[in-house]
Amino acid sequence: MKTNSITMRYIDFNKVWQRHLDLYAQVFICSLKRLSEDSCLTGQEDEDQISVHLWKELKKTCSQWTVERNQEIPVPQAQTPVQDIVRATKKGINALKKPDFTCCRVNTFNGETVGLHIECKKLGKPSDSGWKYNKNYVTRGIVRFDSKEYQYGRDALSGMMIGYIVSMRPKNILHEVNESQCKLLTGYPQLAFDFKSSFVFKTQQKIERQKVAPKEFMLIHLWVELPQSNN
Repeated sequence: MKTNSITMRYIDFNKVWQRHLDLYAQVFICSLKRLSEDSCLTGQEDEDQISVHLWKELKKTCSQWTVERNQEIPVPQAQTPVQDIVRATKKGINALKKPDFTCCRVNTFNGETVGLHIECKKLGKPSDSGWKYNKNYVTRGIVRFDSKEYQYGRDALSGMMIGYIVSMRPKNILHEVNESQCKLLTGYPQLAFDFKSSFVFKTQQKIERQKVAPKEFMLIHLWVELPQSNN
């Protein structure tokens, strides 16, 4: 009976978490569409600068939807450290890693706060300094969701990656990202987008993690086409 009770609670939180994920996926898609229309962007901004613009749009979306839906929709938190007391005790609070955005949800069945972590990366041709954005999307993005050091997606059923497309055709970027995945990540399914939609593209990737719990994890990918530099 005790085991059945625990199982039911786990199933119940799965449903709660799915609603949390669906809500914030919609929030980010709406905000990314607005970001794609931002006349202030030139295509030369770095990731952090673009994320600040996105944060402004997220605030607008959450404020608007809170009123329209008569439901409190908290604005995603920016650069909030992953809550890991064990790591903080060993190495200090400054050692905690910071995903670009976090959308928290309390698991009312055990009182723990679980974070939906969102990591944002630029996509496109390499920078003048040789920084490979498309490879970086994998090595400094996707891999952080199964990393003992970063702990992104810890205790969560899913997480999110956002790609800021600032140059190149989306299909060419996808090829390079999948190529990097194939070389660096064993058993990860390739990404597959439908690029027929405009501005914001969505896909998901089911992975089995080895270093972070829970093992079964869904990574949502949202890519957005932003104004591109003529240079």
